[in-house]
Amino acid sequence: MMTGWNLLDKYITLTQESWKQPDRTIFLINFGNHHLLVTKILDFHFPEFQKFSKPLNPSEQMDLKEFGESIMSITRWCFLEILTALEYEMKKYIEISTNDDFKKLKKQRNFYLSEFVKQIKKSNLLKDDDCDILLSIVNIRHILVHNGAVMDDRILHETVKNLFTQCKNGYLLLSKYDAYYTLSDMVYRIYLKWLTKNRDSILKINHTIDDPHDKIH
Repeated sequence: MMTGWNLLDKYITLTQESWKQPDRTIFLINFGNHHLLVTKILDFHFPEFQKFSKPLNPSEQMDLKEFGESIMSITRWCFLEILTALEYEMKKYIEISTNDDFKKLKKQRNFYLSEFVKQIKKSNLLKDDDCDILLSIVNIRHILVHNGAVMDDRILHETVKNLFTQCKNGYLLLSKYDAYYTLSDMVYRIYLKWLTKNRDSILKINHTIDDPHDKIH
């Protein structure tokens, strides 16, 4: 069973790993700072986490249910924020891209992260499986932000779908305790692959970034 301590430990490890990345990009700066905040919140409430490991009376069970929902809210918020940072960086990438298909996206009135991911797949800039997972994660974001967490007919990659206990069209999306941590971790891993393959271009759009938190870590 995933406990509060397990989740806190996972966030600490992931946050520290992101700080060790040699490149400081829009995404990585936001990723590290938002995960640091989640880590501090989880750490502050650590005494509550200990209740997960002992038998509970009905009243305590209700308290922990509400507490668990609060934890889900902050981890979900962090997940949504890092996707916003990713979206912003992808927009900037399109502005300097010499790829003709990406140039077409630049001409569109509205930018959709899902279309960008599809273009990455079409251009073979990432493995198909990574693109399919990332597209499913972007779909989860749409469902949370625009559907009030009500699942629609979007198809999700099995790896993403397995993070949810209820994922049925027309029903509320119900997630496992560590779902949004895992989704954030997936985005992070795929982003690092993207950064490795497109480092010069990505650093070009990030060269003016000066993060005041960099020297605190």
